[in-house]
Amino acid sequence: MAVFKWQEAEKVYQQISTIDAKSEKLKTKLAAVAKLKLEEENRKKDLDQWKKNREECTKLAAAKEYNEAKTALNKSNTLSLIPQVLKK
Repeated sequence: MAVFKWQEAEKVYQQISTIDAKSEKLKTKLAAVAKLKLEEENRKKDLDQWKKNREECTKLAAAKEYNEAKTALNKSNTLSLIPQVLKK
């Protein structure tokens, strides 16, 4: 839901920038939106990596390579932007 909020806000701020492009408040808001956008992209990358790690772990466990599977699973614990519940 927060994703949609900053996307909507970005549209509004872009419209305002056509009226008053030199506004300091506008620049601050656009910078905040850019930061949120970057955080969302980084979180998505971490979630994609988590998914790959889980798939690799499953394949290795099915092949009875348990130490390698555990290593693949532990890689997910180093990802800082995924929810804690996924690290368990």
